[in-house]
Amino acid sequence: LAHRELGIGAVFSSSFDSGVGLSYTAFLAAASNLASGSSPKNLLAHGISTFSILDGDTLSPSFGSYVDEQGLLQVVSLSRSFLGLGLDEMRGFLPSELPEEQ
Repeated sequence: LAHRELGIGAVFSSSFDSGVGLSYTAFLAAASNLASGSSPKNLLAHGISTFSILDGDTLSPSFGSYVDEQGLLQVVSLSRSFLGLGLDEMRGFLPSELPEEQ
């Protein structure tokens, strides 16, 4: 709604979450970016880098292992490992269009 009417999107952020919480935050952020229809160069940066402060992780391999040298999260690899789904398969769970305001 905010994106459609105001041209703004949602930024997802985390506090000190384990890889499990960060993964779900990353999936919500990816779904939000997909739903916005923005081009890849206009996608929002989300605040989910708190994994770097923690000594360990509940995920194996750790959440940080899915972050590349540029600091970008490899959501496809993470989703395949965590859920057994890639972004293409996750699209089936997302609405193709935002619901109309009532």
